[in-house]
Amino acid sequence: MSALAEKYRVNVGLSIADRDEMVYLESLRVHRSISPRHIVAGQRVPIELTSLGRAYLSTLTLKQRTLLYDVFAQRNPRRWPQLQLEIERSLESMEAEGYCSASWHPGVIALATPVRCPDLPVHVLNMSLASAHPLAKRITELADHLMEASHQIALEVERAR
Repeated sequence: MSALAEKYRVNVGLSIADRDEMVYLESLRVHRSISPRHIVAGQRVPIELTSLGRAYLSTLTLKQRTLLYDVFAQRNPRRWPQLQLEIERSLESMEAEGYCSASWHPGVIALATPVRCPDLPVHVLNMSLASAHPLAKRITELADHLMEASHQIALEVERAR
């Protein structure tokens, strides 16, 4: 994760779900200018708003997602219809591309993908960066590295067992 953050000048995080939130297990911030947010291990972020959470949702059954959708709808009743559309687009991206992206803080975009290790809960790896410009090209470039890192982490966990 550290090599990924340094090489591509992005922030890298690893999280796990806890009920209706994602909890950072590790967060590497290479430079404050890359993201004005200060994320630390143990920090919680909402599933429905973040790439971390949306990547996690893609690993759940429809029944499991529906239960969480009820929580999200109660938490954000006015925004829920729009949020649900955004989540569905993220799920489509996960299916087609293997990752999703989201921007829930102004000027910060993040992309995420699950890390799947047998007999362990799903973890989610993300990369984030700040920019006032459209980032479609940069996201596409980073996505391959993100997914490769996810694969390498899963391999390392398997080797360690």
